[in-house]
Amino acid sequence: MSRAILMFDYEVNIIVKDGVLSSFEYVGENVPYEEGEIAKPEFTSISDLYRKISERATEEKIWWISNSGGGIISTTLNVKYDSQLNYITFYEPTSNWKSGWIVDTTDHAVRISNFSVLED
Repeated sequence: MSRAILMFDYEVNIIVKDGVLSSFEYVGENVPYEEGEIAKPEFTSISDLYRKISERATEEKIWWISNSGGGIISTTLNVKYDSQLNYITFYEPTSNWKSGWIVDTTDHAVRISNFSVLED
């Protein structure tokens, strides 16, 4: 399943060249760390975002059937898309559980803004 920086509010500027993450810079004081190192952003390009959402949809269905013990009611992947610029502007996976179930969550939201094509 796709990795996520969970329960952490951060903003990051990402530069992609030839479809691959070229560089990234966190904006403001909220900089996520993993094992003492600055963490790589959850999504590294628009195509990475599409791929991971598709993989998550497939993997979530299989995982919940096998592991939820009947506690999961539903999982929804909310996606907003900019049809003029052809990229996703918002992504949020959410799950609904039966009353009384206590679970860890991967619910979080990703907002894509200020998307632009830079000159070489």
